[in-house]
Amino acid sequence: MLTPVKLRDVIDAHDGESHAAALPDVAGDGFLYVHNAFYRRVRDAALRQGIGFVPDDSAYYGFPLLGLERVIDAGVLPYRRSMPPLRWLEGKRPGFFRLRDLKDNRPAPNYLLHEAAHAVAFRQVFGDARAATVFSDAACLPGVLLGESFAMSAEYLAACSVHGKLQRWFFSIASYRHRAPAKASVARSIDAQGVSPVIFSLLLGFLLHNYLVEPLLPVHMERIAGLMPPRWRRGMTKKTARRLLNAQNRLMLMSPEFRKETARLFLTTYGHHRDLRSILSSDPLGAFERSPALVASAVSLVGILDGEAPAVSQRGASTLAAPRNAAVGFNSAGTGCDSNAGSPGAAVPNASR
Repeated sequence: MLTPVKLRDVIDAHDGESHAAALPDVAGDGFLYVHNAFYRRVRDAALRQGIGFVPDDSAYYGFPLLGLERVIDAGVLPYRRSMPPLRWLEGKRPGFFRLRDLKDNRPAPNYLLHEAAHAVAFRQVFGDARAATVFSDAACLPGVLLGESFAMSAEYLAACSVHGKLQRWFFSIASYRHRAPAKASVARSIDAQGVSPVIFSLLLGFLLHNYLVEPLLPVHMERIAGLMPPRWRRGMTKKTARRLLNAQNRLMLMSPEFRKETARLFLTTYGHHRDLRSILSSDPLGAFERSPALVASAVSLVGILDGEAPAVSQRGASTLAAPRNAAVGFNSAGTGCDSNAGSPGAAVPNASR
């Protein structure tokens, strides 16, 4: 008979995996940082960019979807202190509570992986531009939605890397995504093609998904392959491309109404039309085919997830306690905008509809 995992085991696992880049008051943050490569790589990228982490901001958690602008401009991500309540609960009846007691009554989640990925992608694509300026410009939507696609890719890959009860439970309060459909097919694609081209395909596949393109078709995969650096295309065959296409159409399934309503609220906040089809009617891959800068941004984001970017040392994580308010040394503002998509504010006319 398997020994049940107790709350004491959860606390011990959390305490046993510490790192200067991790947040000791966030349940499982250090455990995920140490044991989940994709969780760690996004955190390291955020720290390299000077993005900081600060305790709970009630205004942010009152409506996180509307807090992205402030997160990006300030370079600071709020987090909930989820470990102290768990320690308090264990102290009430030491050794009594089991992990299954927290299956439906869990600490309030911290979506630091997803939100940090957003902030990282924005700085990688737009440099130190102001978020509201970028979000309201129709020409910048390919780069903006590339950021959402990066966050979705990071969460999917991190979900694929989760192993064991403890990591699954920690990840369940750290991510919007809890399942990893088509995991085996994606793993076979990585074995056949290499990790970088598969991540690039996932990234631009999620981009098409965010433009309401579904299902993905072979022509989409051909165009995505055409945007890759030549060295990444060497392992691709019709068979491997078909396998990855089928996998992507499976792993991108999510509630269409939730996706559309979330996108509509976010985009109309910045002056865009209520009709999503009119906002997202352009060809996102066409924007990349016209813009070497957009492709370079996508390649650099792949480099973060595939491990090419350097890790953060114990000593190099001081920005956890000392967040910066501006990015330095990144791409000049505006490189994520497609000049052929329309002038700034092109989606704003008739936005009252």
